[in-house]
Amino acid sequence: MLFTQLSGCWNHTIERDTTLLHILNMQHYPATLVVIAKNEEDVIERCILSALPFVSDVVVVDTGSSDKTIEIAKKCGANVHQFTWIDDFSAARNHAMGYCKTPWALVLDADEWVLNAGMDLLSMPAPDFIGRLAIDSQFNAGQELQTSRTMVSRLLPAHVRYEGKVHEQPISALPRRNVDIVIGHTGYLKERVAAKRGRNMALLISEIQRRPNDPYLSYQLGKEYSCAAEHAKACEPYLKAIALSNPNDDWTHDLVVRAIYSLKEAGRHEKGIEVAGKFMRRFDESPDFYFVLADLLIEVAMVTDDTEQKQQYLQMMQSCWQKCIAIGERPELCGAVSGRGSYLAQQNLDNFHAIFGSI
Repeated sequence: MLFTQLSGCWNHTIERDTTLLHILNMQHYPATLVVIAKNEEDVIERCILSALPFVSDVVVVDTGSSDKTIEIAKKCGANVHQFTWIDDFSAARNHAMGYCKTPWALVLDADEWVLNAGMDLLSMPAPDFIGRLAIDSQFNAGQELQTSRTMVSRLLPAHVRYEGKVHEQPISALPRRNVDIVIGHTGYLKERVAAKRGRNMALLISEIQRRPNDPYLSYQLGKEYSCAAEHAKACEPYLKAIALSNPNDDWTHDLVVRAIYSLKEAGRHEKGIEVAGKFMRRFDESPDFYFVLADLLIEVAMVTDDTEQKQQYLQMMQSCWQKCIAIGERPELCGAVSGRGSYLAQQNLDNFHAIFGSI
């Protein structure tokens, strides 16, 4: 595969000409990489180089960088354009999409990169659907790095446009189809969350004031708080999103799992048990659901004075981790964390048995 042949030649420095991109342009591949960026000098090269084997053009729209983002993007062969930031991600994305001259646009953030493309982007069909890619996001879990997966609409027909000032979504009646492309993402690491939190929070609150009954915005506001470990503040947006959401929305899984975890962290154990009970049948095949439920149950057990109840909670907790292992990994579920259906659950179960024995 072209990617495999080229990857060994990359040394991830910018002291190179753009011959590779010129060769790819001659092939008239049907996709353009489209990126908006601001002060992304540490990640923009990785993003562009990872996509070069699959696209015929690279469009970077810079929204006001004061670092070397523009210089690096140009040295990587990108066509760089500038856009005055107006606190509206859709406006910036739509401006960037206007420079796309191919039938398809592969839309990435600067802190994302192509990990794997099993789908043949070099011979794409007619743009009559929207492609949903798997995004593997790294995040800090204590001293460890873990990875969660979401499916996001990022392979777009070039005529599609976005809506929403923040957490913008492509607006189209075209069907969504999962495609075999995996994207890496480091935007949820602590240092990157802290850098963009104020901007995103202000835009989210502004959008929620405009659309107060949009469950997706409340879900995203909860995520902003929980990613900053402000779980007490995350609870109400999550609960509002649960009350308003369609249970069939794919992101409802991530919403419920995150809500249970934040309710546990905030000490709202009874509400966490209530939410878990409401969705247990819906997510009976989710290791992530049972993993966070086990975390909640151990908290409940530790604050329970009734010896018999404590024993029941511990038995339920053990059963939850056993259930995780029995289900196995389910990476197709929105927000699925790698290991919750295997080694993470097994580690917790082993630690449990070391302390309490088999209950």
